Amino acid sequence: MKKNSVKFGQAALGIFGWLTGIMVLVRGTDQLLGILLTTVVCGMIASSVLTLLYPLIWEGTKLNRAWKIIISATLNLAAGSAIIGLLIPAMLMMLLPWMPAMLLLGLILHSLCSLFYPQMG
Repeated sequence: MKKNSVKFGQAALGIFGWLTGIMVLVRGTDQLLGILLTTVVCGMIASSVLTLLYPLIWEGTKLNRAWKIIISATLNLAAGSAIIGLLIPAMLMMLLPWMPAMLLLGLILHSLCSLFYPQMG
């Protein structure tokens, strides 16, 4: 678990750093506190999915491969949608009709990736 917490911190700081830079370039420094809070939350969401929840799903459960793929793809889509909703709510509204197709693509890509990851299944 200590290894995952170190990875979580690294991922959260990395995501926070580059996302803050992009947001400052896009929105300017007028709303700096709002940008910082938003990017902290987005960094926490992304890093918790990538460093805590994915290893828990793939290595910490006894589910079969199909359920792991379904849970991972759904979790990935939900986290991505939450981050987009926090950063650019209008973009989330534009993407909502595409969610079923994005879930299908996520299922396909998670299925392909599961074939090459040796610890799965």
